[in-house]
Formats: sequence, structure tokens, C-alpha cells
Amino acid sequence: MEYLRGEIHEPPLVAIESDLLLASDDDILLLWDGSNAGEFLRAKRGVVSSTAALVTPKSVDPAFFFWACKAQEHRVRSETIGMGIPHVNGDFLANLRVQLPDINQQRTIACYLDRETARLDVLIAEKERLLCLLSDKRRALIVRAVTCGLDPNVPFLDSDIPWLGKTPMHWELIFLRFACRSIETGGTPPSNYMDATEENSVDWFTPCDFGNNFVLHKSARRLSQEAIFSGEAKLFPAGSVFVVSIGATLGKVGIIEAPASANQQINVMIPKGNVDPHFLGYVLWGLGDIMTAMANSATLPILNQQKMGEIRVPIPPYSEQIKIVSYIEEQTKNLDNILASSEQAISLLKERRSALVYATISGQLEVK
Repeated sequence: MEYLRGEIHEPPLVAIESDLLLASDDDILLLWDGSNAGEFLRAKRGVVSSTAALVTPKSVDPAFFFWACKAQEHRVRSETIGMGIPHVNGDFLANLRVQLPDINQQRTIACYLDRETARLDVLIAEKERLLCLLSDKRRALIVRAVTCGLDPNVPFLDSDIPWLGKTPMHWELIFLRFACRSIETGGTPPSNYMDATEENSVDWFTPCDFGNNFVLHKSARRLSQEAIFSGEAKLFPAGSVFVVSIGATLGKVGIIEAPASANQQINVMIPKGNVDPHFLGYVLWGLGDIMTAMANSATLPILNQQKMGEIRVPIPPYSEQIKIVSYIEEQTKNLDNILASSEQAISLLKERRSALVYATISGQLEVK
């Protein structure tokens, strides 16, 4: 599906067998289950995976029918079912109604939407390219600061670690486990402890809560204090560094500034007193690709606490850590504002695109 969305440019290849379902260019696919269940996509010639369904229109212009499906996508996605992996509600899908104008108007609408959404897609792609460039610049600034320091004139020593290169001679280069009081993982308590509303409930972070913000302010779910007192969940102290340790978002980093809990997909580093949490967080944030490479599975990457502890990290004197953190926060302030503006612009363009499709298909916007 990443190939159809344009997120990757080389499709995965499989051997063609007689019992496989094949799609042609511009056929309509419905993503049946997974985090994006309910999404409609235009196919390219190839094999339909088990997580998708091939939608074949009948007595309707195929291009128009694709846009008619896209107009209902938000409803299909909002009605997915399943406790673990969401999947499309077949009964809801079967009872969806689509307005059908005459065939000539269908073709007119399809051409209009192809043209107008293509224009919006160009704008979105330009904004996303800018976002990628700014993110790369931000990452390079942070990685350089936490690996080379702020003084280019100090003596450097080769670390013998390919990704790290040379570091200031007076810095320590130690295993992560020696920079932490402990490396732990969270857990998932029974559901009766979830969605707590009492005033003294605590945040319970999952990978879904990790965005672009370095500090984790608020989670989507909360736990009652009883979950902590009973031992069903762990409470980690302020200043703990959270790292997603499994799946597609492995390596995402966040810091908590108030005591909080986490699920089992997150490794938690509690730094020692001579290690600033923000400095350690920035070091790990720059190691996202390294952590992915260290994960012990090709299908579902996992990085357990033991492997986390084996990562070598540069640790300068504490006073220098504080200066580096202040420098990073000052230098990234303007970049973060531009990134936020770009993300908002992309979000508005995508909303405009969806609104255009819905208004056109529903007849609110007349196309001649």
C-alpha cells in the first residue's frame, strides 16, 4: 500500500500463481484491515494482498465510482470494527448508498476531480518536500551537537564506531546501560483501569502518542492510581526517556516531565544523576536508524531492553550537556515554528481536497 500511496518507489515482488487475485492499472482497491482500514486506492498492475479487496464497479463509470468511494471513505473508516487490528465493517459497507448522475455527468465529474485534486496534490507534495528538508536540517543540527559538542577547537578522538565518527577527547563513550539507573519497559493493565477520569489519574503512553514533539505532554489514555498501587502498571519518574521499541515507529523518542506510565511497546530509560534527561533524549533521537538496524526481526522489528543497553552513547561533562541542550533548543526554535506552519498547511490542503471530493460527489458543487 505504501507503493500505491507513493511513499516508496519500488514495489515488493511475488511469484504469480494461479490462485492469486490480480489487479490492473486504475482498478479500485479497498484496504480491508490494519491501521488504515477503509482507505480506497487506485491500483497498479499486480497481486492484491490479503489485507485488501478488489472493488469492481457495475453499470457505472469506473473513474467516477472511485471518487464516489473516496467521498465515503471517512464514514467507512469511522465504522471499522475489531478490538486489536481494525477492519472494515462489511454490513456497514454493503448498506452504503451512492448518488449516481447520468453517465455523461459521471465522466464530467471524474475528469474535474482528477484535474483539481492533481493540482492540490502538487501543492501538498511541495509542502511535504519542504517539511522533509527542514526535518533533515533539524536532525543534522542535533546529531552534530550531541556527537561533536559546541567547541570545534577541542581535541577529537576516533570513536571506532562508524555512525559516530570522532568525538571530543574529554567525553566518555559508554554503553547506554551505564548511563541509566535502569532500563525498563511498560505494560498494559486490565481494561477496568483504563480511561480513568479521577483528578489524580496518570498518563499512559503508547506509540500512538509519539509525534514530532520531543516532550510528551499528554497521552490519549489515562490510568487510575489503583493500577499503580496494585502493581498492574508501572509509574516512571519525571525525566524518564521513552523510546518506542517495536514496529514501524521504532526509535521514536520522547521525554516525560511529570510521572507517567507506558505500555509494553516502549522502553524506558531512567538516567543517572550525572546524565541530563534532555541530552540523553537528543542522543537517542539521533540514533533512530541505528536502533532500527539493531532490532532483532526483519518482519516486526523489536529492540528489547538488553539490546538498548548495548548502544554506545557519548556523554560529556554534565555542565556541557546543559549547554548543548540549551543550544539545541535555541537553534531549533525557529525551525520548529516553520515545521508547525508547514504541517498545518498540509493538513488544511488535505482537508480542502476531501471537502472538494465530497461536495462534488454529493452534488453540493455543480460541475458543468
